[in-house]
Amino acid sequence: MQIHYFQRYHSKENVDTSNTMLMLSRLYNYNADKFFSMLNSLILGEDESPEITFDLQVVGDDSVPDAVISQKSFKIVVETKLYNQFYKQQLVNHLEQFGSEDIKVLLTLDPKPMKPQLFDELAVELKKYNSENATRLIHPIKHVNLTFEQLVAAMADIVDDRDTEIIAVLDDFKKYCFDEKLIPDGYKWMRAIVAGTTFQDNMDLRCPLKVRLLRDDFGRLVFLYVARI
Repeated sequence: MQIHYFQRYHSKENVDTSNTMLMLSRLYNYNADKFFSMLNSLILGEDESPEITFDLQVVGDDSVPDAVISQKSFKIVVETKLYNQFYKQQLVNHLEQFGSEDIKVLLTLDPKPMKPQLFDELAVELKKYNSENATRLIHPIKHVNLTFEQLVAAMADIVDDRDTEIIAVLDDFKKYCFDEKLIPDGYKWMRAIVAGTTFQDNMDLRCPLKVRLLRDDFGRLVFLYVARI
């Protein structure tokens, strides 16, 4: 039996979230610069970087120190769902988790993108919350919605193919995502309900077949033989 880096045999959201955070922490330990580069492009935004900066001769109000080492504060609050069952009020309540951090992101994570209606409604609530709490927050909160597939793809982009150790960890996380249906692969499959022996009877008798197109739970086409015309 293969030994895995990540927990299996459990379907609760907190296990999926825990494994995702573990993968992110492994990437951070692997290469902090590449990790923050991924974080900036995928979640925080290119113009918002929490990386440490080194500056010389920074002019202050009453002094000019020789150097300043600084880092923006940031907080990412994560809400994970498995079946896109996000609730607007729960997400709005999560906004209370933020304080005066320089960079604030509410990250929603699911196998599928958030439903457009909820995404738009949350944007309205977020704009209202930022306005009403501007003094306390100082910097506004933004919302980012990602799928596990997008997150894994971004992780793969920063990993060097020559680093076999981190590649093995990432491959196992990717396999975990497929095993737990966090990355849907339904587009690869098509359900077909076949006609059985009656098909040949129809062919022999030259009777055309009546076919109806349906869709299954994954939105895939189902070819269903219904009856002879």
